[in-house]
Amino acid sequence: KRGFNAKFNWQLGDHRVTLGAEHYSINIDSATLTTQGGDWTYYTAPGTVLPNGTAVPGNGQYVAQYFLQNGGNFETVNKGAYLEDYWQAADRWVVYLGTRFDVYTNKNVNGANFMRLPLLSPRIGLAWDMHGDSSTKLGVNFGKYGLSVPTSVNQGAASAVYAWHRWYTYTGRD
Repeated sequence: KRGFNAKFNWQLGDHRVTLGAEHYSINIDSATLTTQGGDWTYYTAPGTVLPNGTAVPGNGQYVAQYFLQNGGNFETVNKGAYLEDYWQAADRWVVYLGTRFDVYTNKNVNGANFMRLPLLSPRIGLAWDMHGDSSTKLGVNFGKYGLSVPTSVNQGAASAVYAWHRWYTYTGRD
């Protein structure tokens, strides 16, 4: 994960205002592959017709070969900006108002965007300092929060895949 986070704070009377922005890039390298010759599975199922149209001989013996290679380098870019105001409304009361705008972008194996999720998240909160010494606070808040789609999802949803199946009949093993 690489990126930056910048924020600016202002104290304006009873208000502490924060303006901030973030930009993060998350990269993974991922690969899934079978052995060079693929995976082999042996079956005995008389009367079977294989997906390639071949009827299995009377002894029902056939083998399935499967090969898979997929993966690559995947990136997710998370950008966000926010504005928040903590207002000391009274001696023991703080009111919080804020909004955040995020754009989560997932990229395929070629670096092109395949998923882009913009999200606007308003938030409001209230806190009461019960004893006036910050030892016990009671708070309530309401807001919308979001998380990006994990970068690992990119492999399953947008990777380059090379795969094939082959079927063979046989009469015995050596």
